Amino acid sequence: MFGAIRTEMSEEEIIQRHTVKVNHGSGVVMQPSSGNFSYVFTAKHCIQESEGNDKPVLTADKITVRKLVAQGEVASDEVLVLERYYCNDKDVAILKVSTQSVGMINVCKNELELGEELYLWGFPGYAEEQEKTLADEIKSLALKVHRREQLFYEFRNESFGELQEIEGYSGGGIFRIRESEIYLAAIENRMADGEAHHQHIAGLPIKLFMNLLCENDLPSISAPHMHNIAAVKGKIFNFNSIDPTNLIKAKAKLGQIAQSYISKGITRPEEIINELKGSLQIPRRGKDELESEHLWVALLELITLKHLVDKSEERKLGILELNNLFESVRLIFINSKESWRRFTHYILYTDLSQLKKDGIALLVLIGAEDLPDEPVLDTRCFSHFQHNISSAIEEHPYLIDVVEKSPILTGEVKVVHLAKLHRKCFLDNEFELRDLDSNAAIAFLSDKYSNYIPKSELKNA
Repeated sequence: MFGAIRTEMSEEEIIQRHTVKVNHGSGVVMQPSSGNFSYVFTAKHCIQESEGNDKPVLTADKITVRKLVAQGEVASDEVLVLERYYCNDKDVAILKVSTQSVGMINVCKNELELGEELYLWGFPGYAEEQEKTLADEIKSLALKVHRREQLFYEFRNESFGELQEIEGYSGGGIFRIRESEIYLAAIENRMADGEAHHQHIAGLPIKLFMNLLCENDLPSISAPHMHNIAAVKGKIFNFNSIDPTNLIKAKAKLGQIAQSYISKGITRPEEIINELKGSLQIPRRGKDELESEHLWVALLELITLKHLVDKSEERKLGILELNNLFESVRLIFINSKESWRRFTHYILYTDLSQLKKDGIALLVLIGAEDLPDEPVLDTRCFSHFQHNISSAIEEHPYLIDVVEKSPILTGEVKVVHLAKLHRKCFLDNEFELRDLDSNAAIAFLSDKYSNYIPKSELKNA
């Protein structure tokens, strides 16, 4: 998938579509948040006249960029380079190129973990000599994070490779794959010791490229849904039912409601994060999670369900209106497909002091298959772990206080599992919904969801 956008392509195919050949090195195609062009992230030495940091950088018309062309696709593999940007004191370069239809991919904004496995993709020189087509030249290596510094990462090469086998990978992307989401984590630029004696490879953190964009006042990298929540509208209430036709009328009506709010105006996700991060962020979880498409799908579903429960009119939802929403429902988003039972501690870490009386915590896990027996999680699931959790976070005293005073433990705040909620209220009733017209289906769903989602007007401030 591109970021969180699912496609039929495998992760390997997606990475290959983003990987390009830059002169005799490699690069990664990235999409800006705006503008009729694309970027290629690469190592500066790939676009210099010859090796050496003091050598002149080639002009745009002298830089050759080639891309993989899908089998049967009638298109040139040449990519037009419009402009180049680079750091004088770092091996960092960005090419502005003609628009490339490769979709979006995430950039990794969190520090990589020691021992974490990643994958390097590029066009090594040995393959250029042996193979006849670009598709045959592209190769990959498995890496593990060995060392972290401000200006570089050092990776242990899990695939044996002498220096001559690594040359040509320079400028290639080092990718993290988490829960079926792909992140560009670094750009490879050299052997860590210069001679490849210990199989270690160095890479440039993506933050250096983001800084270069900022310095040149260029559009940053972010997925479409971060600029307009409308980008996820087609993914809300996307269930696998016994017979999809049973839910067509209900889903269509829900989509119309969501579109009405979008048309009236919903604050951009980027701004929501900036202004309401405290209502979304989970302590000790990565900030990358807030940019996951799945979180914004859940929020748009919640807005739609609140409309059903409150029987309110569609309206513009600015920061103040959304803050009112979060006073009745606190989203707890965890970007994982694992069982909810593994995240009891994160749920208890969450500060719920903003919630009004009868407010709920809505737990969102992507692709969750281990569903609880009921949408509302039993308080015993949390009290059982309370002591162990408090003991484990002594280095974070404020979290101990949050856990000890959590209204979840007393049952004052209920934790509702979103996937189970959808199953009980929606999917388990697909045959009843099949026989209802769209308005009756919405009334039916309103009645079902009202048992779990608190009624409270989304008041304009």
